[in-house]
Amino acid sequence: MHEINIIYDCIYTKLLLSWTQNIPNVSAHDHKWNVYADAFLYCAEKWLDKLDPYILQNTEEIKLYLKPLINQTTCNVITLGIGNDVEAKKSLKKIRPTCSFIGADPDNSTNKDLYEKDLGGKFIHAAVGGTGNNILKLDRNHFRLVL
Repeated sequence: MHEINIIYDCIYTKLLLSWTQNIPNVSAHDHKWNVYADAFLYCAEKWLDKLDPYILQNTEEIKLYLKPLINQTTCNVITLGIGNDVEAKKSLKKIRPTCSFIGADPDNSTNKDLYEKDLGGKFIHAAVGGTGNNILKLDRNHFRLVL
């Protein structure tokens, strides 16, 4: 837990220093996300080396998967927001074929087939929001509380 506090303090300090900078020809939105990425990479890089995650390529982004702390034969991979892309998860399935995949997304037009047919996982037609402690599940054109 001590390592997490060190990373948190580092990121917090780096963000405070970076937000005061004005960079010409860069929008405030782009600057904010670049600052987040730079702070995380700067502060967490040495800890990522210790964690030795699987680093896998999705179509448009890189995904990091932490290896289990205990070397066991099964694992569960939970995805909140599939985003029409399961390439990194398919790579992970090749590395860890005994893992089970569960994914939730409000768009089931393509995500359901991607997750169930291409990946062999379980798809849940649901939306997960950033406020409160609730998970809402789509049920006949409306949301209902699941948790």
